[in-house]
Amino acid sequence: MGQIISFIQKRLVGLVFYPFKRLRSRQSVERSEDLEDPKEQCTLLISTPELSDDPSCDSESDTDTIFRLHQNVGTTCIDIVGDNSRQDSGVCVVNVENLGGRQLVGAGEIRWIRHYCSSQRMLLVGEGDFSFSASLARAFGSAANMIATSLDSRGFLFRNYKKAIANIHELRVRGCIVLHGIDATEIANHCYLGAFKFDRIIFNFPHAGFCSDEPGESQKRRHQLLISLFLKNAREMIEERGEIHVTHKSNGFFRDWNLQGLAAAVGLRLIQEVPFNFTDYPGYRTKYGFGGDSNFNCNPSKTYKFGLCPIISHKILLVGEGNFSFAACLATSLGSGVNMVATSLDSKVMLNYKYNEAMANVSRLEELGCTVIHEVDCCTMSQHPKLKSNLFDRIVFNFPHAGFFLSSESTPYVIDLHKKVVKGFLSNAVEMLTENGEVHITHKTAHPFNMWEIEKLAKEVGLRLLDEVAFHYWDYPGYKNKRGEGQRCDESFPIGKSSTYKFKIMN
Repeated sequence: MGQIISFIQKRLVGLVFYPFKRLRSRQSVERSEDLEDPKEQCTLLISTPELSDDPSCDSESDTDTIFRLHQNVGTTCIDIVGDNSRQDSGVCVVNVENLGGRQLVGAGEIRWIRHYCSSQRMLLVGEGDFSFSASLARAFGSAANMIATSLDSRGFLFRNYKKAIANIHELRVRGCIVLHGIDATEIANHCYLGAFKFDRIIFNFPHAGFCSDEPGESQKRRHQLLISLFLKNAREMIEERGEIHVTHKSNGFFRDWNLQGLAAAVGLRLIQEVPFNFTDYPGYRTKYGFGGDSNFNCNPSKTYKFGLCPIISHKILLVGEGNFSFAACLATSLGSGVNMVATSLDSKVMLNYKYNEAMANVSRLEELGCTVIHEVDCCTMSQHPKLKSNLFDRIVFNFPHAGFFLSSESTPYVIDLHKKVVKGFLSNAVEMLTENGEVHITHKTAHPFNMWEIEKLAKEVGLRLLDEVAFHYWDYPGYKNKRGEGQRCDESFPIGKSSTYKFKIMN
């Protein structure tokens, strides 16, 4: 929410915006009061818990090492002042040339709060009253692993948020670097932040502002541009296994912002989306970000976790694809399909007849370098001319099924037919696995599907259960499971409670 002013001023000049004039006036006042003179310096104290416990105390001792923040057209630069030769263990000295002096590494016992732990190097952007950062710091017992930033100036924060002074003071006492005037859409080019790599970059409830009488579609595009530019910048600042977390409302208008699509467009993949509950972060208060100290209702919301698209090294075989939407989702998320082989039992002609989107998905896969093979029987695939000389690191079969019969799914005869298909697939997969390869079967777990005894079938062909994880189709954007037969062959079926079973060859 703190990204309102800079985003609108830089990209929406000329747009009729209420309360745009008020916000511009607010920024002018801030600069005149806080940093009117470009040469004027405000100080950022990075010190230790020996500081005064008085939250209103914002002065610096002559004996403390401090940073001076030069405000220059919205960019904050850090110069070191003080004596760098001091050896006091209680003071953290940083300089731009040697960022190793400030490694953002938590010390002592590793502590967790929800998705975050004290050993992760964290950047928080768009903070309102810094209550979220403060909540993390309390849980960790330290904030030495954190940089917390706001678009708003310190002066504005102190005037508008009654708890901002206390929160910022607490963060600094715990070792956090606190910066103001930071635009989330330009963080990768920031003279100080751009030198760091982070394990987690967090932006809660990004918002590009409120416009009077603006059409909904235009509003959505502004919000999407803000998030897209943030993600593009954050992508350059995370470690190889780092994550970007965006917490966002998940209902109505907000759901249409399409965060997953925005992330994919800048080379990020969705790792997970999880429900967000602000009560998981004691003391956190959501703020509107423009005038006043009011909170907004953040329910329902989700935290979307994005990561870099991995460099593909595993060879993947997908079996029994319906309209190839799962394969297309996987290849799109990975950014390539060069190490993938996707197969279907249906012929190409039958696919085109049965599924409206099959050919589009196949074309997308081929564009990404995936090998697509039709008329592959999962029970004989190890002998297929195009497959028998290949070994795979992952072999995936989602919702195996022997077809629909006049009898119900709970009839023993029908269950036996399904089990025969699954066992045939597993026995062939064993012959096609690399030494450390895995077979993944996604399957319903409710009755009567639990009568298929997937684990027992796997054991009978020499496989052991490595893991079982809950399956959620929304973890795979664009995936649409299909019935596959009959007049409703192109319709999805309810998957209910399902799991992905992961098997390896027995040692």
